[in-house]
Amino acid sequence: FFNTLNNIYALAIKKSDDTAPMVLQLSAMMRYILYQAGDKKVSLKQEVDFLSNYVELEKIRHHRNVSIVFDVQGEINAVNIEPLLLLPFIENAFKHGARESLTQAEVFIVILVQEQELNLQVKNTKPGNKTEVEDKGIGLVNVKKRLELLYAGKHQLDITETEQQYEVNLNMMLE
Repeated sequence: FFNTLNNIYALAIKKSDDTAPMVLQLSAMMRYILYQAGDKKVSLKQEVDFLSNYVELEKIRHHRNVSIVFDVQGEINAVNIEPLLLLPFIENAFKHGARESLTQAEVFIVILVQEQELNLQVKNTKPGNKTEVEDKGIGLVNVKKRLELLYAGKHQLDITETEQQYEVNLNMMLE
């Protein structure tokens, strides 16, 4: 949130028209973190709304150099999920796929729900410079542990990495 506040500050200094929408999206995200993220489960719709606000903030931040697709398909009102479970995958896509050093950066996110099954696909371009990509991967380690604890035998996580692209495919059964 501090990086977002710094971005909003920079936009306010420039008197940018993007300032007000960013404040509204950050406000909605903070409300979710404070009031829903502590719950054991939330509706997938609430989680998707949170993720949508996050993606919209990133679109404003990277509007010039990143092509961003965020697509949600299926019935998201009828299923529940643990809060903030999907966020690390999407954060990583922007952290590594929306670098200013990339001239053709892309972030592609699709959430598909069919009955009780959720499919998350996240793809992002990667910078060619390996040192830019180095990371401890703590967020991914933690989300993998959460998936094992919460969805043991009910999920499949595949992470594929090539020289140009990073891709996450998560399939999980929801309640």
